[in-house]
Amino acid sequence: FELKLLKIPVPSQKSAVMIRKLLATGTLASAAGTNYSWFCQVKCGGEMENSCNTIGKCNISAGCEWVAMNSFTRNDGVCEGFMKSEPACDPVNHTCYEAIDFQLIWDRNIDFMETIKAKDWAGAGAMFHPSSVMFVPGDGAFSYQGDVEKVIAEIGQNVGIVPQVEQVLTTGSELKLSIHATGSWKLDGTNMTKPFYARWVANQNGHWVIETLLVQLSSKILQAEVPEDALLKEISKRSADLSKAYNSGNITELMEFYDEKAVIVTKQERPFEKHDLNSKKSFLGKDAKLDSKLVTQAHGSDAVHEVGFCNSLKSGYLARWVKAKDTWVVESQIFTVFPSVDAAAVFV
Repeated sequence: FELKLLKIPVPSQKSAVMIRKLLATGTLASAAGTNYSWFCQVKCGGEMENSCNTIGKCNISAGCEWVAMNSFTRNDGVCEGFMKSEPACDPVNHTCYEAIDFQLIWDRNIDFMETIKAKDWAGAGAMFHPSSVMFVPGDGAFSYQGDVEKVIAEIGQNVGIVPQVEQVLTTGSELKLSIHATGSWKLDGTNMTKPFYARWVANQNGHWVIETLLVQLSSKILQAEVPEDALLKEISKRSADLSKAYNSGNITELMEFYDEKAVIVTKQERPFEKHDLNSKKSFLGKDAKLDSKLVTQAHGSDAVHEVGFCNSLKSGYLARWVKAKDTWVVESQIFTVFPSVDAAAVFV
């Protein structure tokens, strides 16, 4: 993978920091002419107005004030995609928080699409972390990096996949980031779109790869796996206790079940973080019960992935649990990909 203008390899996390700074100031895009695009946000009265252009200048009408401008490395729809993501921008530094990572994940999804188009299943597999986990609602098992090639091949053998990024949210420190992306996979040649969630991390070579993938596509080649009883019991109890804390209305107690960099993705709104829980008190509906169905701990991973069912939302969910002071806490909790159905549709 390379940025077309600079002809450099996939950015490592250190080089991504530098690219962030350059793109935020428009340095890279300024020499690119109309092959590049700019996102503008201006405030008119109490309303934010977003737009994209190829001239590198925001159109500020009388009575309006400039909020932010960000450049994107291609004029290929990425700016328009970012505009639809309801971006949050900083009026002091005049930049949008997730613009650079939106570009990064947009480009990596294009890479993924090209591997599918070329039927390069090994290349698709290489875009997954060695400890990655994938789940398709309706399947009876998780799949891992060793399974990815056959799963992607089974899905993409007869139809092209066109990933469309809709929102990203980045958490963690600058040199240890996780990028949470949501969007849809369009099946080429059809009007069908299927939602997805992906958690991206940098591998040991600094290349951005998928660590968790949840996508609503049909894949029946995996056999139902035997639950890991001890781990299932442990995570089931934590999910049940989380439900009780949520239903009690005690936000302080509820927050103890979430990692400091936790991300929650619901069906109704954009992804939010742990510190937003105070304003998201009803995100699980009324009288919630989280019921664990499958758990797994991928080889070489410290995290546990859980698939379960939330009765109050009538939806499945995927949660990624990590240890904090010897206690399992939620690092990400995803509801958006699962259809609103009964529990039987979540897994075989």
